[in-house]
Amino acid sequence: MCVHLLAFIIFANMDTNFPQHTKEAWLEKVKKELPEGKTLQDLAVQLPLYDHDGFSWPGPQNQVTGFLPTQEWKIIARCMDNVACLQALQNGAEALWLSPGKEDLPHDLLAGVHLDYIHTLLDFSTLDEQEIVGWENWLKNQSSAAVVIPIQSTSHQRFCTHLTVAETTAEALVDLISKMRASWEDGGQGWLIHHEVGSDFYGEIAWLRALRSMFLDLSSQNKGAKKLYTLAQLKPSGLDPNQDLIRFTYQALSAVLGGADYLTGPDWKGNENNYARLVQNLQHLMKQEGKLHLFQDALAGSYFIEDITLQLVETTHLKLKG
Repeated sequence: MCVHLLAFIIFANMDTNFPQHTKEAWLEKVKKELPEGKTLQDLAVQLPLYDHDGFSWPGPQNQVTGFLPTQEWKIIARCMDNVACLQALQNGAEALWLSPGKEDLPHDLLAGVHLDYIHTLLDFSTLDEQEIVGWENWLKNQSSAAVVIPIQSTSHQRFCTHLTVAETTAEALVDLISKMRASWEDGGQGWLIHHEVGSDFYGEIAWLRALRSMFLDLSSQNKGAKKLYTLAQLKPSGLDPNQDLIRFTYQALSAVLGGADYLTGPDWKGNENNYARLVQNLQHLMKQEGKLHLFQDALAGSYFIEDITLQLVETTHLKLKG
């Protein structure tokens, strides 16, 4: 009773008439802080601010030509067979990642999958040209609106090249950008960059943003439309499920805020899919409760993130030159 009475007295004596914040009032305050002899025009930003969906933001990252946020990430499941695919889809997967073998037929492996609604990444590395053509013909007959991304570990005219990254460092960026430059004219669709998310939360965000930025710089310098897909992988330590729960949470968040196109966990296979379900369920919470999918670049204007991203880009450029 005493606590409630005290709270009422404090609230009653508070000044609840907060002043209205206007642009004019803000400008007046800024003018008072200007160096002597300077005007607002003297301090105007010379570089154009990036504009996306009606929003503009300042920041060091604006000095990197061509940077734009990516689209909403997709919850992807790597599956070994048709049963695993259906289990993952029932658990809310939005995309599938498959590596068909020579004995796998498309109408068996993808039975019950509505390709119009599910992104499908197909790794054709183990198939010969005749088997690949069989898959392509089947896919064309199924749907003209399906989002299918064919990939291989080597350059292929009709496919994206699948590149894996061991660690998210400037050296890894140098290696990726060098490979993209060297194979730009090969005629492939682009690249799928597959990396395991590390424990450096801010570093992971900056690395993914730097990769996107440098790729868009390459696109503006070279003729021909190429695509870049980023696939972030979460892997359990296998030591403690409780620790993995925490680890998966912040690693998934860093991948999403960094702009990953696809985010996946352990493979779906057999009946032991607890970790795979955990990673998918975390992403459902991030979308349905966190609403992170409503913002294409939630960290735009974060001076810390954009500054370390810019440093990573500049370091990579220097290593490429020298």
